[in-house]
Amino acid sequence: MKKFLTLICAFVLSLTACAGLFACGGDDNGDTPTPPPAKTSLTFQASSTQYDAVGEVAGESADIAVVEKAVFDNYYKRNFDDTIMVISGDQFAFNTEQYVMATKKGTDVADFISAALYHIQNETITVNYTNDGGEKDCKMVDLANTYGLSSNLITIARPSISIGDTPELGSEFERILVDGFKIGFVADVQKRELNNMPFAGNSHFAGDDGFEVLLMRAVARAYGMTVSTTNTNFVDYKDRAEALANGTVDVLIGGFSEDGWNGDFDFTVPYITNSQVLVIRKADASKYATFAGMKDATFTAATGSVGETLIKSGAVKTAVLG
Repeated sequence: MKKFLTLICAFVLSLTACAGLFACGGDDNGDTPTPPPAKTSLTFQASSTQYDAVGEVAGESADIAVVEKAVFDNYYKRNFDDTIMVISGDQFAFNTEQYVMATKKGTDVADFISAALYHIQNETITVNYTNDGGEKDCKMVDLANTYGLSSNLITIARPSISIGDTPELGSEFERILVDGFKIGFVADVQKRELNNMPFAGNSHFAGDDGFEVLLMRAVARAYGMTVSTTNTNFVDYKDRAEALANGTVDVLIGGFSEDGWNGDFDFTVPYITNSQVLVIRKADASKYATFAGMKDATFTAATGSVGETLIKSGAVKTAVLG
């Protein structure tokens, strides 16, 4: 009788075990449970500007913002420094670019600006800070320090010409020496606060004392000219070629690289770098120390920005989801 009861108990236990397997998702063949499908996209919510994207993270309605490092270090960090941070490390920096200025193709303007940039890198020159109390004696590193950009500077090698060289008779730069520089800042004119800091302005909206504006004032001063605020005009990105071709401007600035210009321009030497970085709340530093921890985070970036592309279909998505 005891042997019979033992067999009955064993049979019941085996049925219970089978039921447990089915309850855990096993199939008829006793295989392991099927895992959920892998994520194919990151959770994204759009922001109007980079400023708003950082605010979304600080306000805890998003977890990670993708914005320009130069923009964050100069302006947003000052407003949110108690609560947010950039994730450090080269692996967390994306789309690093070297910035240049663009001039009309086939002229001598880019060469003479490059000569001045080299000079300003190594020699002190007087620059007018119209918003900040007049003139200051500066090198390029001093200008960069004003905007938290000194670590982004590129060391410029000695160019083929110097600021003491005389331009050819009838050349474009000879004309500029007489007429002065006309500068165009390339931006989305409808959203210029998205692009201007810290290169054209030093506030949320368009200002006149951004890094590249001051840099062009220094370039002009190196040749005995002056550049006033009124000489700096916003130029829509789509109109940049025409603005140079018809003489509306002599040089285009705006924090851009040589990429995407279709060979229609000459360029100065590169002088500064910028990259897209990941901004998080300081409280989440350990959570997002690796890409693996970001899989379920909510990402944000400015609509139409490089950051949005990197999140949706670029390097950020690839780094997080593989």
